[in-house]
Amino acid sequence: MLLSALLLCGCSRASIPDLEDAPPPAAQASAEAQTPENANAVAGSTGAIELTAEQRADVEKGVQKRLRDPDSAMFGKINARVSRNTTQSYIVCGWVNAKATGEYAGYAPFIAIYVPKMRVALLIGVGVDGPQTRAVRQRCSNEGVPLDA
Repeated sequence: MLLSALLLCGCSRASIPDLEDAPPPAAQASAEAQTPENANAVAGSTGAIELTAEQRADVEKGVQKRLRDPDSAMFGKINARVSRNTTQSYIVCGWVNAKATGEYAGYAPFIAIYVPKMRVALLIGVGVDGPQTRAVRQRCSNEGVPLDA
């Protein structure tokens, strides 16, 4: 299942399908909201969910693994929605600030995929410079996950 999650998230723009025009299936979001592990899901056609404290910790742990100084990571707002590819995972967008070269670099946007049943979050990208920041912001927008400041 982890391999499937890796294949779904990909690592480059070319490997992630552009879903900007695909409407989220309302029935899929409703069915997802009814499962016990997603009792915290917000009903509606957006597929938006509110992560539990445990799920947020899993996401933070997954992001930290890919940072230069994981212990310095501070997280801001994090938003999530049920993936449009599979109801078994969430697309997560948020903000992280960590030390890069001894000093905090400032909050940067990130995008990750989270698989609740496995309690695994895989970082797709972090906006560490202008082009990467624009790419992460665009990907979050395309996925329908607001990247609040």
